[in-house]
Amino acid sequence: MSNSRLTTILTVIAAIVALGATAVVIAQVTSPDSSQGRAADTAPATPPVSPATTPAGADSSSASPSPSKSGASSESADSDSGSGSASSNDAAVPECENADLTASYAAGDAGAGHRYGAIRIENTSDHACTTGGFGGLSYVGKGDGTQVGAPATRDGDSDGAFVLDPGQAATSEVDEVVAQNYPKKKCDPVDVDGFRIYVPNSTKSQFVKHPTTGCLNSDIELISHQAFAKVR
Repeated sequence: MSNSRLTTILTVIAAIVALGATAVVIAQVTSPDSSQGRAADTAPATPPVSPATTPAGADSSSASPSPSKSGASSESADSDSGSGSASSNDAAVPECENADLTASYAAGDAGAGHRYGAIRIENTSDHACTTGGFGGLSYVGKGDGTQVGAPATRDGDSDGAFVLDPGQAATSEVDEVVAQNYPKKKCDPVDVDGFRIYVPNSTKSQFVKHPTTGCLNSDIELISHQAFAKVR
């Protein structure tokens, strides 16, 4: 083989080797790094962002009121009000005041030095009220409400309290001894304008016209009265 031909062959071989090396370099540059691929495969995924939550122990009632709690409060209030309304009807009716009752007098029979009649008290208010027992009774005169003689004495016992609805009434039987039964010197007679009447449990009085004669001598008891009883 001639030297020129050998030289040509070697040149071709060198060119082929050079092309192969170039191809290897290009392949390494363009292909992904295998170690980087494995790192990407094994890297943990980024955890999703969770919405904000109420911290433990924080009061969330303003954001979400508890129906059960509000229900319990309502039941407690109802039970309290229920226990308050359990009292009897009579206990819930207020006591009659002087302004609730209007007094009057009705004369009855007379005989043997006595005059009989009855004090009547009527509920003229707009509500029911409780009364009963003894009131207060005396003569007044001189045109200015001055008491004349001794106040009325009590006769018998009381049957206790009762309720008067508007328009209902109670009466107290009255027995008056005629002043003329006593000697003038002992009685010291004087004109009477009427009755001063105290309804039961009241410190305020009412005047009811009842012209008669009384005794200034307070040792003489001309009037007696019974406890009030409800008119049936």
